[in-house]
Amino acid sequence: MDLEGAAWMVRNLGQCISTVHVYSTGVLAGGWDGRLMHWNIDGDHIWTAETGDRIQSIIISGTNCYITSGLAVVALDEGVEVWRTNLEGSADELALVNDELIATSSVYDIEHEDFMESAIWRLSLTGEILDCIKIDEKPWYFHADKGGTTLGIGRPRGGALNISKEEITHIPLGDSPVTTGINGRKSSLLGTADGSVWSSCGENRGNHTISIEHIICTEQGYSVALEGGEVLNCDAKGNTIDSERGDPVVCLHDWNGPWIGRWNGFSGSINYANDSWNCPRPRSFSSFENKLGIGLEDGMIILLDWDLFERRKGDKTKEKDSKKSALQAKLRALRS
Repeated sequence: MDLEGAAWMVRNLGQCISTVHVYSTGVLAGGWDGRLMHWNIDGDHIWTAETGDRIQSIIISGTNCYITSGLAVVALDEGVEVWRTNLEGSADELALVNDELIATSSVYDIEHEDFMESAIWRLSLTGEILDCIKIDEKPWYFHADKGGTTLGIGRPRGGALNISKEEITHIPLGDSPVTTGINGRKSSLLGTADGSVWSSCGENRGNHTISIEHIICTEQGYSVALEGGEVLNCDAKGNTIDSERGDPVVCLHDWNGPWIGRWNGFSGSINYANDSWNCPRPRSFSSFENKLGIGLEDGMIILLDWDLFERRKGDKTKEKDSKKSALQAKLRALRS
């Protein structure tokens, strides 16, 4: 079974995908050259917009769509640009909280080959800048909700920043900078360059041997992708349940278990449970309830529906079992 054969729908953006966003009634895909396309959940094309630069984050609210594109936060209504607000440096992550937008931006210094400054912005839904907090570190994890904003930051400080209207709290997380994070059921989980996992409250949740590049929450606890390609499935205390080795991991997502996107520099693959599919480089996973969107480097978007995926997997298994039984019958006939 190939993924396209098991798909609910397959579409193409026409350029390298940078991010996919699946929600209750539709799918949006953003590209490295700024194209944004919208389909409903049945695969009907709704609209296309050209925003001019790489799209990294997508928020949908009714007919309104808010994105980060290049240096700007951009608002669109049914695919038509309404306003554009430039930030300082590249516009990275975006969240919609209490009828306001929270965005992050970062400045990369070519001479030093590192991020030198970042900022957290608060914008109105009409694009007005309401507030800006500048920090010396790049946020490698970002989550904002009604309780405040949580950042996992790199050098020099490392650790977590919890930002509320009342205060900004820095929480050290060992001696290494944060490399990745995920919003968990009770708090954020942050992975660091020395292989440790922490909650955003400062509780150690496990220590592994190599830098953590991706982390997801699972029913058992969490899974981490380590530098080099090993994926560890762990319980809530950080004990390794099982592991899987392979090419370096470029994206990791939980949808009824870990979905792993790998890339070795020449070819890509997607791994789930005991199945593996070759593909162009995976770029993005996004899911909502029983739908999973996969964005690939060649512009393809594959949308899976869990029930259909399971059914077609079962059909393939039955086909294999049928062929195996027929072969065994022939062998028995030869022996008789």
